[in-house]
Amino acid sequence: MNELVSAKVLEYKGKTLNFTPEDPAEAKIPSDELHEHLQKPSTARTKRLKERCRWKHASAGEFIEKSVTAGIERMRYLTEAHKASVGQPEAIRRALGLANVLNKSTLVLQEDEFIVGYHAEDPNMFPLYPELSHMAVQDYLRSDYSPQPADEAAAINEYWKPHSLQSKCQPYFDPADLGRMYQVSSMEAPSFASGYNSIVPPYETVLEDGLLARIKLAEKHIAEAQADMSTFPWDGTKGLDNIAKIDNWKAMVIACKAVISWSRRQARLCKIVAENFETDPKRQAELLEIADICHRIPAEPCKGLKDAMQAKFFTFLICHAIERYASGYAQKEDTLLWPYYKASVIDKKFQPMSHMDAVELVEMERLKISEHGAGKSRAYREIFPGSNDLFILTVGGTNAKGEDACNDMTDAILEAAKRIRTAEPSIVFRYSKKNREKTLRWVFECIRDGLGYPSIKHDEIGTEQMKEYAKFSLNGNGATDEEAHNWVNVLCMSPGIHGRRKTQKTRSEGGGSIFPAKLLEITLDGGYDWSYADMQLGPKTGDLASLKTFEDVWEAFREQYQYAINLCISTKDVSRYFEQRFLQMPFVSAIDDGCMELGMDACALSEQPNGWHNPITTIVAANSLVAIKKLVFEEKKYTLEQLRVCESFVRRTD
Repeated sequence: MNELVSAKVLEYKGKTLNFTPEDPAEAKIPSDELHEHLQKPSTARTKRLKERCRWKHASAGEFIEKSVTAGIERMRYLTEAHKASVGQPEAIRRALGLANVLNKSTLVLQEDEFIVGYHAEDPNMFPLYPELSHMAVQDYLRSDYSPQPADEAAAINEYWKPHSLQSKCQPYFDPADLGRMYQVSSMEAPSFASGYNSIVPPYETVLEDGLLARIKLAEKHIAEAQADMSTFPWDGTKGLDNIAKIDNWKAMVIACKAVISWSRRQARLCKIVAENFETDPKRQAELLEIADICHRIPAEPCKGLKDAMQAKFFTFLICHAIERYASGYAQKEDTLLWPYYKASVIDKKFQPMSHMDAVELVEMERLKISEHGAGKSRAYREIFPGSNDLFILTVGGTNAKGEDACNDMTDAILEAAKRIRTAEPSIVFRYSKKNREKTLRWVFECIRDGLGYPSIKHDEIGTEQMKEYAKFSLNGNGATDEEAHNWVNVLCMSPGIHGRRKTQKTRSEGGGSIFPAKLLEITLDGGYDWSYADMQLGPKTGDLASLKTFEDVWEAFREQYQYAINLCISTKDVSRYFEQRFLQMPFVSAIDDGCMELGMDACALSEQPNGWHNPITTIVAANSLVAIKKLVFEEKKYTLEQLRVCESFVRRTD
């Protein structure tokens, strides 16, 4: 086995597989120095940007960089708008809150960067979300990362207690059940307590249409709905539906106008710095170019790759951090950016550049994501050690015609990842036998360099899964066979549709997470968690002595499992109920063609089901059950009493 691990060349199925280093000198470099040796940023600029990158990753729930802290501006301006909008429709209140944050928040412009924008008042900060979970915010207030002034932050969190999603949902559950979920031991905490969320933003509409076109479309729908309400004779079975639709469309208009205003504030900042402070002529010209891009984008359709990169990043900030928190970086980036790569790199029609210029842009994007701060709850900071926020993008696969979807943009994304060597965003590669060899070589190079990505997913299986899910669409408008090819990794290992509509817009469309290995552990102690929470986490299914047969063990495990999964699903459903009524997302709604057409909020519309559920450690539990069945009940090499002794020994040594 050791020979196999250390081999540089392997023979497999008649083929010779060569795993020798790209540079033979790498064999002599100590392993702890290899990571930095392998990085080869494409330009001096991206080398400097990486050296000063403000990382936000955590370990054991604590941020590694001691300068990282929570900001207060988002909390402050959201609360200010919420107080001022009492009496208005909830969707419009949410839009006004977003607008107030975007209009008043401090802008951040950093040296050397070309892709601009940040979601807090300082690049070492991240925003908090008291409208989601006052409990998660309270944890920050008690930590070294508390926003300042601390008294103001505490007052804001106190204000939101009766208004937060957490407070809306909690009364519908037994406090004992919630207390067990809040341990994040046998099951994930409910999203209304953690604030955790994920999304696949419809980037395509922003890049292809621009927000001015979305505003015009919403205003057209408002005019048509108002005309319909004036129709004689009045038909209440139809007319009343227009009320909520009009409110949603108005909220979309407010949100889109606010985002345009925000991007143009960014443009003015770049222009002011270029004309009044920057002394380097090259950087002055660059800042003026950025100002031009931010004035046009995302108001107008993108024309070149620089446009598309900036519009995509602005959209990411709004959807994942400013309108609401969401984890992930779900997108089919090569397909999304290919038209703009072609316009700039191949056709040279707009923002002409070389392939290596495109690689540099991707490197800069990766560094922007690496310093993106997320105000996750403590449990998720502990669960995701070494990472920032599970940023995962998708490339490769096949297109709607079933043809190879790899292109030169795919290669630019992979080459940039290999060169700049950041942990995030991670990459999923959809593998198909139709994929071109050139791109597969880049996939191999990234893996050989020890990046830990791309992770390889089966293209056809993901596509068929989308077709299967589509059968259960609530409005009969699931993914077509062609659209089923448009899938990306949403989060963890869960595929979902990307595109102009039918994407996952809130995590409560799916499920939650349970931990079967932990469930089996507590099964052997009658539902009691002795090793972590030191409390009863599930039904009292009897202690080890009561489990006389394997069937007894299995049934007790089944009961613990059913209890956990039932709580995960019910808390998820209640979260979704209240999200639709008090946590609307007007901007996400505005850029989704389905929400725009139907006048529905993003939290309410689900066209393509995403039936994910995450039973983490299933294999561990299954292997353990097999071992118990074989060694205790079939071969009788051990007894349940001996298992009890082993368990007691583990307790003592822990």
